[in-house]
Amino acid sequence: MKSKLLLGLCVLILCFQAVIAQKYSTKGTEFIIAFMPNFNPPQLTLYLSSDEATIATVNLPGRAPITVNLAANSANSVDVTAIYGGVGGQTPVYTFPDESNTINTKSIRVTSTKPISIYSFNTLSTSTDATLILPTNALDNDYRAFSSGFYSTQNYRSQISVVSITNGTTVEIIPTANIIALPSGAIVHPRNIPFTVSLNNGQVYFAQSDGDLTGTRTRVVSSNCGKIALFSGHQRTNIPVGVLGNEPNGRDHLYEEMMPISSWGTNFIVPMLATAKKIRVRIMSVDPTIPTTLTTSRTPSVITIPANSPFFEIDNVTTTFSISASQPISVAVYSFSLNDNAGTGFGFSEGIGDPLLMNIPPLEQGIDRITFNSFSPNSFNPVPTPKLFTSIIAPALTFNTTKLDNVNLSALPALNLVNLTVDGISYRMANYLVSAGNHTLSAPSGGNFVATLYGLAQFESYGMVAGSSVNNLNQQVFINGTKNDTVVCPGGQVAFKGFSSDSAGIVSWKWKFHDGQEVSNAINSTVFKSFPDTGSFRVHLILEKKNGCSFDTVENIVNVRTNIAIVIDTLATCPGSFLKVRPSVSGGIAPYNYSWSSITSNGIIGSSTSDSLLIKHDVSGSYQYKLSVT
Repeated sequence: MKSKLLLGLCVLILCFQAVIAQKYSTKGTEFIIAFMPNFNPPQLTLYLSSDEATIATVNLPGRAPITVNLAANSANSVDVTAIYGGVGGQTPVYTFPDESNTINTKSIRVTSTKPISIYSFNTLSTSTDATLILPTNALDNDYRAFSSGFYSTQNYRSQISVVSITNGTTVEIIPTANIIALPSGAIVHPRNIPFTVSLNNGQVYFAQSDGDLTGTRTRVVSSNCGKIALFSGHQRTNIPVGVLGNEPNGRDHLYEEMMPISSWGTNFIVPMLATAKKIRVRIMSVDPTIPTTLTTSRTPSVITIPANSPFFEIDNVTTTFSISASQPISVAVYSFSLNDNAGTGFGFSEGIGDPLLMNIPPLEQGIDRITFNSFSPNSFNPVPTPKLFTSIIAPALTFNTTKLDNVNLSALPALNLVNLTVDGISYRMANYLVSAGNHTLSAPSGGNFVATLYGLAQFESYGMVAGSSVNNLNQQVFINGTKNDTVVCPGGQVAFKGFSSDSAGIVSWKWKFHDGQEVSNAINSTVFKSFPDTGSFRVHLILEKKNGCSFDTVENIVNVRTNIAIVIDTLATCPGSFLKVRPSVSGGIAPYNYSWSSITSNGIIGSSTSDSLLIKHDVSGSYQYKLSVT
């Protein structure tokens, strides 16, 4: 008599409700832009890209509106300098150093009929940087700046520009270094002493410092629900900042639009730049008055940022690493100067690269699709050949099938490929060499990614976010006690509860449901709602703040699905033989997601997420497996 294996299966039958939050991203239909001083009047260029056919309108100070036509999956540029007749005529749009501590109207506004991405370039030979421009719907009222120290050898300074998109906006600024007037150099706003400026729609407050403005806070304190944008960086610097006779050979402009504090996260992967020998990483905590604990994949694995530190610096980083923080943080990468004082390769190999400043998006701000454009500005020296790269970070489960220009990442040559686990989730990061032009990144169903973009040339570089969400992580909707997807069958009671880091400033929490029902509470009470039918239903939470600002914090789409029925026969086979199990699944909404796991001894061969299970056991007995289908 032959021995047999008996297979018992525990089947998890689910109904499925997915909650998909509305996402603000780096794509939008309205933008505001400000340029800051380079070491000489530069070439100013805007690049616009879109994955849909659209028309954009660019409004420049003192000039007629410019229409830009964009085909689907294409990009176009606007030569701002040429529109003003060259560098000598662009005073209406370009801020000069001697305008420090003044208010001007040198902002550019762009609108489009469909969502686009915009990249702003400030370029000179050997002094270039660029930034992704945030859409106005992703802007907020509170920011902090990344910058660098005073370059005393040539009097190049740390700088910020604050731009308002509303009239009557009062902005409080707390500088971490003295704000000066030029050309006198007189201190007009001492470090750590708050001061305010009043801005109307489109106005810009510009300031420079002989110190390092990293950590400088800019926030709206007026009651007009005003929002602002913050641009920060450096006129031109080497990294590290040297002294006369002993300084790195390589200086560059730093230019980046800051992410609002409300979008900061706690989990990051900091990518090592391709061809870089080392990088510098700076970190700012959302509440610098208390210590921040960083758990990293580096040595030491645990770092404490002391209280009252405007920023924390990790220098001479040579590998990609992860960070999980005890409170929300902002992370930026700085690259080093190309050569040292003796002309020996210092920050980069291959003879290309120079200082750049680049925001790193938190993993919580993943996005599922973006069209971006990689650029090789005319200022780039063609020898050695410039190189353009994108760094892509995605969950390991979906990384290989994330597509760059419709090709799976697994089929493309990757540089610096790294696997890291962050907050219990496995991620993968890699750099990819890309050509100049338009590129599209897309995640598979249920996937997401964050991406950065950078270009390297001899004594020149730029870096920026290529694509991410810019959601307000300080305001969320919890469904049945979790902010993640929740399983609820039709007819069941769903518990909704809001969250705001500024709950003390909220006077009303109003829920608006798909059927017209509204529920308002003065306090953040749990609200229950039944969804008797299958389908998709919109839910809004509106917060009314004490200063009179009311806005939608999140729009949820609740997809309620029917039961999924699974039928599997009890199966038997001989020891040492392969057994394939294929369930019969019905109900719900296909395509289904499968997850097989063993309850007793594990004999799974191959994938545990396919629609069938292949197992093999060499010893007779009864073995149990569990199947979850959603």
